[in-house]
Amino acid sequence: MKYVLLTLAVFLLNLTAQTDQWIKLNTGLGNEELMGVQILDNNNIVAVGNDGVIIKSSDGGATWATVHNNPEVDYWGVTFSDTHHGWAVGSDGVIVKTNDGGNTWSEGFTAEGYFLTDVFFINQNKGWACDILGGVYLTNNGGDTWTRVNLGFVYNFYSVHFVNENIGFLAGSDEKILKTTDGGNTWSEKSSISNMGLIFYDIYFSDLNNGWAVGFGGSIIRTTDGGETWQYIFESQGNMALSLWGVHFVNSTIGYVVGYNGNIKKSIEAVRLGTIWR
Repeated sequence: MKYVLLTLAVFLLNLTAQTDQWIKLNTGLGNEELMGVQILDNNNIVAVGNDGVIIKSSDGGATWATVHNNPEVDYWGVTFSDTHHGWAVGSDGVIVKTNDGGNTWSEGFTAEGYFLTDVFFINQNKGWACDILGGVYLTNNGGDTWTRVNLGFVYNFYSVHFVNENIGFLAGSDEKILKTTDGGNTWSEKSSISNMGLIFYDIYFSDLNNGWAVGFGGSIIRTTDGGETWQYIFESQGNMALSLWGVHFVNSTIGYVVGYNGNIKKSIEAVRLGTIWR
């Protein structure tokens, strides 16, 4: 997820850099769960969630306004290629787009019959999305039209992330990480790193070599060879309440993972690229 800082299922949090403290932000929402958030710049933030809600802050999170609402859709993923162009995806295959920094949204292409879980754009035109029925979607025209590639896998995909226009990754059920080197046309399956069959909910790469995935029970895995092999940093504790939903590294030394009940961990080991967390 490009520019993602956090993906939270419950509420948005704000980090005070000087103190490493987190404060809960009042979004004005009721019981809606927020599933994705994008930070566009120091002031503008967009978040999406269940019950078709898209909210935006223009003052760094101090106040929020609902800019889009479709109660028939649950939005799970959001991405921006720059401060103007963004996309959100969700249930019933709905894809909405904004050209004005998230102030207004319009519905275009719909992948009927599929639940879209994540979306990622590398630039204004080229993007990808994934669903929970083993499919990945490609667009080369800013999301006006999409092509679904059926990978032939039975896995549920929850996260898609690209390092450049050619190299990208999918993460999902059964501990599977998939990699493409041709822009998403073909994918190679990476072996499970255990026999537990866990789910990875998010994946992120800080560069071509270093990546992390997080998931069920607090599991965190990492790679230092471009996704060819993976090692556990934290193994799953087998408790859904400990699950991690989002991971993002602001550079090669500082990273965050987030999950249920406001669970946040920060990488504090620079040399080993996220092997020690607090």
